[in-house]
Amino acid sequence: MRIETIQLYRVPLGSVDPSGATSLPAELVVARLHSGAHVGWGDVALRTAPRECDEWSAGAFACLRDWLAPAIVGQAIASGDALQELLSPFQGNRAAKSALDVAWWNLSAAARSQPLHRLLGAEDGAVGIGRSLGVADSPETLFAEIRAALSAGCDHVLLKLSPGRDVEMLRAVRQAFPAEPIAVDCDGACSLSQQEMFYRMEDFFLKYIEQPFDADDLVAHAMLQENLRTPVSLDQSITTLARAEQALDLGCCQAMRIQLARVGGLTPAVAI
Repeated sequence: MRIETIQLYRVPLGSVDPSGATSLPAELVVARLHSGAHVGWGDVALRTAPRECDEWSAGAFACLRDWLAPAIVGQAIASGDALQELLSPFQGNRAAKSALDVAWWNLSAAARSQPLHRLLGAEDGAVGIGRSLGVADSPETLFAEIRAALSAGCDHVLLKLSPGRDVEMLRAVRQAFPAEPIAVDCDGACSLSQQEMFYRMEDFFLKYIEQPFDADDLVAHAMLQENLRTPVSLDQSITTLARAEQALDLGCCQAMRIQLARVGGLTPAVAI
């Protein structure tokens, strides 16, 4: 499948993050690949400054325009691995690469007249989803949001953990929802000095605890998971196949949430 042309776009998004707090504006960086009569779309959402990660929308757009897109235009690319090989001389910039990788898979599915999930090897077209809930104005508001998410068919609810909003918040949630699947996301903001807090969370039978510590601190995650019944789940720590293998070898987690922009697209996500 020869990539004939690539068009790139920047699409402004709002400035409210999933927690409900006002934050930096975000943009979609969109790639449109053409091959014969077929078109493939891919995108990545990034903030307008490198505050939450080391990539930002204008930087990703420039990297795609000046380096990544020219590396694949005119090339016949038969697989996602072949695409990744063409992009491999350029270090980092996994979010920018993910836009092209997703677009290639979308293009490949269109060219083969197959649903993308089948092309990726999935048997079932249904996927369970969870909803991430930010800080609410009141417990009643939080309970209403949880109730709405579960009623909409979400298979679990992920609550953002923040200082002063941990064990007592979970206790209140569990009293209101004794058996429903609840998880918490720490966004890497905790430390090993808070182990006692995590031990107390065992009483609430959480589905998992996501990214308790800094993304690079795999040892701390391994130490915590060794002493917890509740699964630890990693997302910010999982950036490559090698990192995922390392996390498993160390016993850092029992689950992973793979973000396409963080790992570089669908090809590395499937490998992980």
